[in-house]
Amino acid sequence: MKNITFIIFAVSSILLLNKTVCSQEDNWPKIYGDNQYYIVRNLIETYDYGYLISGFSYTNSGQQVNYGILIKTDINGQVLWEKKIGAVPKPGKTGGGYVKQLTDGSYIITGTTYIYDVYGDAYFLKLNVCGEKEWSKIFYNTGSTEYGTGIVSTNDGNYLIMVAYWGDDLANERIWLFKIGQDGEIVWQKVYAKWSLGTNDEDGYNLIKNADNEYLITGGYYQYNPGEDTNARYVRPMFIKVDSTGNEMWHLLWGVDEYFYGVAFKSAFNSSGYIYSVGQNSSVDFPGDRPELFKISKTGSQLYSKDLIENADGGGATTISILEDSVLFIGATWRDYNDVIHNGVMKTDTLGNILVQRDLLNVSSSFYSSIITHDNKYLVAGNFFIGNNWDIYLWKFNKDLEYDSIYTQPRVYDSLCPHEIVSDTIDLDTTTVNLQELYQQMHRIQVRPNPAGKKLTVTLGVLTNGTELKLYNTNGQAVKQVPVQRYKREYEINITGLPPGLYVVVLFDKGKVADKRKVIISGK
Repeated sequence: MKNITFIIFAVSSILLLNKTVCSQEDNWPKIYGDNQYYIVRNLIETYDYGYLISGFSYTNSGQQVNYGILIKTDINGQVLWEKKIGAVPKPGKTGGGYVKQLTDGSYIITGTTYIYDVYGDAYFLKLNVCGEKEWSKIFYNTGSTEYGTGIVSTNDGNYLIMVAYWGDDLANERIWLFKIGQDGEIVWQKVYAKWSLGTNDEDGYNLIKNADNEYLITGGYYQYNPGEDTNARYVRPMFIKVDSTGNEMWHLLWGVDEYFYGVAFKSAFNSSGYIYSVGQNSSVDFPGDRPELFKISKTGSQLYSKDLIENADGGGATTISILEDSVLFIGATWRDYNDVIHNGVMKTDTLGNILVQRDLLNVSSSFYSSIITHDNKYLVAGNFFIGNNWDIYLWKFNKDLEYDSIYTQPRVYDSLCPHEIVSDTIDLDTTTVNLQELYQQMHRIQVRPNPAGKKLTVTLGVLTNGTELKLYNTNGQAVKQVPVQRYKREYEINITGLPPGLYVVVLFDKGKVADKRKVIISGK
């Protein structure tokens, strides 16, 4: 089976030059990076109708992340200012990644830094309207890998970031959401995709929010086929919807019963809450992977999927944007049966029927982020390896996939900042949040109240595994016994009639002690 490699993860920036590949009529794409190695992760439209590109740079050798990057452009894609994010002096050892502009014009950013070790730690950065640091936090965990892979703002003025691979169990605890307060403090953290035993190699690639303050994680999950060997696992498109408090509402592993194999990279909500997603169909019916469109109901039912390029012999779709609920704009990379690589954008109806298609470059790379602007223009950015360098390419189209014209009317940018914004480096001389203690707490049981009278409540940590709870007196006798149910975290134990004194609550996991807590029973 032939495959085209997609860059799904990473992190960091260097000095940047902007150049245009243009004739008089075609002023797109814009190219950022020149002789550096530049990678895009996120593209947004700012309050002044300019654009902000976030990502990272490698050193010239391409072997080490250098700095996170923020590139602010005008409506025509011309650079206004650039910010590096990382250690000072260089190398910055930091990857940029995902940026969100808040309603007051400030910015929140998450990514990964290698300042403390080679494994990587997620960081969280708050900038004011002038692109100046207000505060930053590094989520440090010794010897563990953490990546910041997505960020959204919440309706209560806080922030939600998606973190990959946090903790000690990187095989089974790979997708996390952290809710962060306005001061950068952790409000809560939860792990997802722990539905079945065994190693499932799940990954979350995209985090989005709908109008109801609900969130969707899009990615891939390795699941065995029905009735077959549970050790033989195949990747499936994965979707997890969570509510505003981080509780899972539903999850969907696409096509398990139909033996569908593949992965989903990006998703978008329409105004009715339905979900359109793009990714890869890797099912064995065809010789190569193919770009795929998925549609999911608001309650998590799979509605339909469609191969977007029927003659694809490798590839996938990696970006999607919705215009007025009736048109999808999709970026995809694929190889045809003549071994020619295509990087193209397509305009489809909501069934995935192609209305307009435009090939852009014939090199092995991929699109990574796209948006619909305030005036219904389509912007798409990607990473392309041309001339021995990775550069960021940015295209802008009208709704017919024709290159957008250049705007000549003068515009004011960054008007909320009282002074001119300059290009400089944002030093991550930051507050370090040691997550090891937090992670350990999530494996513990909590007992309340203490002292207890007639009822005792035992709460298992988010990561606590167990099969049975027992309450022992000081003579070592088990006076209460409660079976532990999967996914249930809170248990009430009736202690009416027990003699006052010291007791111990013990959690067992398959006969072994997993955790224990002392409690005083008052008998009142």
